[in-house]
Amino acid sequence: LALDDFGSGLGSFAMIKNLKIDFIKIDGDLIRDIGNDEVDLSMVESINDMAHLLGIKTVAKNVDSELLVDQLKAIGIDYAQGYYLGELVPFEDIETDAHRHHLPETQLN
Repeated sequence: LALDDFGSGLGSFAMIKNLKIDFIKIDGDLIRDIGNDEVDLSMVESINDMAHLLGIKTVAKNVDSELLVDQLKAIGIDYAQGYYLGELVPFEDIETDAHRHHLPETQLN
């Protein structure tokens, strides 16, 4: 089970403490500017630290550059998704061969 867009709207640390979730997908608006905004960086680091403390994997959304991938690796984010890593693919274009498949996220570690 994944909690999407964490860090926007009404998401809170209390919510993730009480839910049985496997992944937190961190809102792309926080991810995009971590290199230029210390508050966004601190929020992403805090979300990642709390998630890991609770045994939850983290996914960064809207990853659009190699620099951002490097920053996310340094923070310790587990997975990334975004246009830098691959374009969206319609289901009818996905190969179903057992040896070839497309994953929506890329593991950073």
